Amino acid sequence: MLPFESDNRAAIATRFSTEFSLAKSLIDIAHTVPAAVASSNPYTQRLRLLVAGIVTCEVRRYRCTLATLELGYAENAAVLGRALYEGLLAERFVLRSPTTPWEPGDLRLQLAQMSPDRRAMIYCSFVTVLQKKWHYERIAKTEDVDVILGPEWRQKTALWAADVETHIGREWVERPKGVSKSHYSGLSIEKLAEYCDLSETHRKYYPILCASAHANDGLRFVEMSDDSATFHFGGSDKNFTLTFVAITSLFAMLLADVSSEFGLGLEDTLASFALGLNLLQSELA
Repeated sequence: MLPFESDNRAAIATRFSTEFSLAKSLIDIAHTVPAAVASSNPYTQRLRLLVAGIVTCEVRRYRCTLATLELGYAENAAVLGRALYEGLLAERFVLRSPTTPWEPGDLRLQLAQMSPDRRAMIYCSFVTVLQKKWHYERIAKTEDVDVILGPEWRQKTALWAADVETHIGREWVERPKGVSKSHYSGLSIEKLAEYCDLSETHRKYYPILCASAHANDGLRFVEMSDDSATFHFGGSDKNFTLTFVAITSLFAMLLADVSSEFGLGLEDTLASFALGLNLLQSELA
């Protein structure tokens, strides 16, 4: 426990009681969704469990963001919120057929034409599996691999890389070539948002969630004078509402998507949450 942590937490809980009450009601609904999805009729069992798993991950992540906000660390809650946003992209990627037209041969058109199960497999395993293939290939090509790991490892890793290629398909192995090395899948987060019909949401919330992840904030919590420096470990209420609205809006959007797709009937209830969030957002203006 950091100094004054309990006092800061109590003060934040009191000041933002409306926000925390709204969040609690949302979690009360959200934690019932995975079981409802898993036992519903649409799609295959594999896909139902995948979506239920995505929701489970995001319920946990949303609760973590709230715990971080309770401590007064909005900048760290935003980093978690960025991961939650990617959970929304995951759900859209797996379930939705995008409405934006693309030219023949466009990667996103290829994705859209796949079966939901195939898209699910690719989303869940593609980046990990592709990185694994590249890792195996690097090992197999390392000059000292025989000395470091033994002579059998070069052959083993080459076979493993070939097996991965069989699993994900040659087109997925070839695709990242010529694409920026920072994008393992060949799709930037912005392009993935476009594919998922979330471009407006991306523009609205992603910069908020990325500010702390990418900003040069080494001196953010240092107060300097001519002959001394003070280091601020305690939390504060700075940017609380801005961060809370962004993260909660994305979480509610995910739940509304899943409810609509699986016929859970939560849309009207979630719409009331949206009204509450809009009111909070209007107070920021």
